[in-house]
Amino acid sequence: MNNNNYSNTFILVIMTGIFAFTVLAMTSTSFSQASAQMTDCQTSLSLNSNPSGGTVASGSTLPVYLLGELKCGDSGIGSVTVIISGIDENTENVITNEYGKYSLGVLLAPGEYSVEAFFAGDETHVSATAIRTITVNELV
Repeated sequence: MNNNNYSNTFILVIMTGIFAFTVLAMTSTSFSQASAQMTDCQTSLSLNSNPSGGTVASGSTLPVYLLGELKCGDSGIGSVTVIISGIDENTENVITNEYGKYSLGVLLAPGEYSVEAFFAGDETHVSATAIRTITVNELV
């Protein structure tokens, strides 16, 4: 081989190495930025009920409003799904409004309910959970 072929091969190897390094650096930077976005704020989810419990006559139910807020730091996270469970065998999906707030009206028969609100997380927010116990007594 002549020196020109060695030079071309050497340049090709150098260019391939630079390209590979650039791709790795960009991937690492993107991953670091995504990780930083997820840790820039603390995702929090609240769950309250109105009323917090009560007493009903036999065969009756208590109307309860489940209220909460999904936040990233001090800002609400809007247009995402929060899953509510613990009311019966089913789960209910609610969508947060533009301020990160959600609500759901339910009818609870006498009993003790461990209600859970769950946000699964997304590409920029980690998951969050909130639990509230609601007791509905039966009037004797």
